[in-house]
Amino acid sequence: MNEKIKIKEIASYGLAGMGQNMVYILSSSFLMIFYTDVFGINARTVGTLFLVARVWDAINDFIMGSVVDNTRTRWGKLRPYLLIAPIPIAVLTILTFLLINYTYSLKIVYIFVTYILWGMVYTIGDVPYWGLSASMSSDTSERTRLITFTRFMTMVGSGASIVGIPLLVENLGNGSEKQGYLLTAIIVSIIGCSLFSLAYFNTKERVIPQKEKVTLIENMKLFLKNTPLLIILFSSILGFSRFMSQSAGTYVTKYNLHDSELYSLLGGVLITSVLFAIIITPLLLKFFTKRNLYILTSIFGAIMYFLMYLTGYDSLIDVLTFVFFSSLSMGFFNVLQTSMIADSVDYLEWKTGKRAEGLCYASQTFFFKLSGGLTNFTMGMVLYYTGFVKDSPNQLPQVYHGIFSLVSLIPGIGCILSIIPMFFYKYTDKDQRYWVEEIKHRKDKMKEKGNQIEESMV
Repeated sequence: MNEKIKIKEIASYGLAGMGQNMVYILSSSFLMIFYTDVFGINARTVGTLFLVARVWDAINDFIMGSVVDNTRTRWGKLRPYLLIAPIPIAVLTILTFLLINYTYSLKIVYIFVTYILWGMVYTIGDVPYWGLSASMSSDTSERTRLITFTRFMTMVGSGASIVGIPLLVENLGNGSEKQGYLLTAIIVSIIGCSLFSLAYFNTKERVIPQKEKVTLIENMKLFLKNTPLLIILFSSILGFSRFMSQSAGTYVTKYNLHDSELYSLLGGVLITSVLFAIIITPLLLKFFTKRNLYILTSIFGAIMYFLMYLTGYDSLIDVLTFVFFSSLSMGFFNVLQTSMIADSVDYLEWKTGKRAEGLCYASQTFFFKLSGGLTNFTMGMVLYYTGFVKDSPNQLPQVYHGIFSLVSLIPGIGCILSIIPMFFYKYTDKDQRYWVEEIKHRKDKMKEKGNQIEESMV
């Protein structure tokens, strides 16, 4: 049950996460500015699109989690979806960046349909992918090792997209952003989804699920019984804006700093910061519990965001410095959230006898997509109500102020809000080890009882 995860599996799982994140960043960080500045769609309309899509995902993600938890195949309950998902994700990603020459109303219909379909097929891959991290080992140290490396690789994928996409759009477009974005989407989708498929080919599910199947209604009841998961999810949603700088950075560099190409530099600094935080998280966990580290790093992030807001954007050096220090909170969050969700899978099995990786990691998928929806909705509303005019080099003062608040003041508020639920999180690694031992003890007793029944029948 506590078999160690092989290096080949860790490498493949991490590379898969890197590929997946290359595609995710293309959509989450560049799709909004593509819709507003290239497609010519109103910022408020685009913001509403992202929010509506996430409301649907609230339903879709948990349905997918229930489907995964009821899957039983010779290849496992999670891995088969990692074979199915990559190609549809690649196709829908490309379609979202395909510029059509229709009327304005039909353009809106097109982006609504393609983006919502993209979210659905992304869920088919994302829920089982992260659920797999809880099934490859039941040992919390092994899982932390796997998750830390994977989160590192996902940020490498993010960095490759954040730094590389603006350069690809510029060089492949030959003066046409329409062509540049489409060709870039094709390249990123093919590379990213090819890497994502490695999660199917080179991994193994070791934690065996219960045989009986669970209905969607039963799964939702289980969800409400998973106290640590509910706390983590509530905290994550309250702190959604800590990731806003990834998307809003495209507007800050283009309008506040008057140089779109600076986004590669800003993004490079952000990713370097997140990678550094991911690397040192296991070291810090030797001195702090996951809960306390979560709270402390969120407070630190809030302070840095607020200082950035007060300092302003007149100096590029100041902006880059505060981007580095404020972004550390993203890296800590990425590792801690995933690790605590993995622990919540064990908690749920200990409490109810049901192991529901799909359900638990559907909540993580839901968070990241809801976070993206809330981020883009907030951006759309700020841009619209401050009087933003696309491609204008001379915006109103409140527009510049509003855009800069998206990467400073608002993320800082999110960090503070995310702390509140964590004061109710009382679970430690010692608790997790107890849950696992209890689960193992129960299964051993059931196996022994089954053997006795078989012997009595002979």
